[in-house]
Amino acid sequence: MSLFNLMPKKDIYLIVGLGNIGEEYRLTRHNVGFLFLDFLAENLGFKFSGSVEKFNNLVLLKPDTYMNKSGIAVKRVSNFYKIEPKNIIVIYDDLDLAYKTIRFRAKGSCAGHRGMKSVIEELGTQLIPRIRIGIGRKERVEARDYVLSNFDSEELLCLPKIFEAVKSCLETFLNEGEDETLKKCGTVKITT
Repeated sequence: MSLFNLMPKKDIYLIVGLGNIGEEYRLTRHNVGFLFLDFLAENLGFKFSGSVEKFNNLVLLKPDTYMNKSGIAVKRVSNFYKIEPKNIIVIYDDLDLAYKTIRFRAKGSCAGHRGMKSVIEELGTQLIPRIRIGIGRKERVEARDYVLSNFDSEELLCLPKIFEAVKSCLETFLNEGEDETLKKCGTVKITT
């Protein structure tokens, strides 16, 4: 199934990619959520022109509030479209997952991710589906410096394959629900 098969559904879904606005952050590891949404939009046949785009029953959001205040934008957009947390899926980077690994969860804590922490605080629940994209860690590099550093050229070459896996996971979530997504995408290791 593809995202195009969602058109007949009545529910609206909010797909949130976390990141920071501004050209200086564009290719940083912390912006992998934004980069995925660019990939997804291109697959759906359009380009982002702002922070929110609507495609049929999908609302795609790149919060314009910077990472640590992402929840403000998520709450604003979810309230506007009257979207419940169960129909919101957040995509973001994870230092504690190896690069080329993605993980779906239907709920949980922020596990130290400040963007997700803001989303949980603003929506008042941990029952928010999410796909975490592993960026790994680098020894002797502070976490803050690492997440704000750019992907290297080899990593950039792998991103389309990683994003295909995320898109497949997202399609499973939208078409088959949380339980099937957990079975199929609980943890996915991408081979290149």
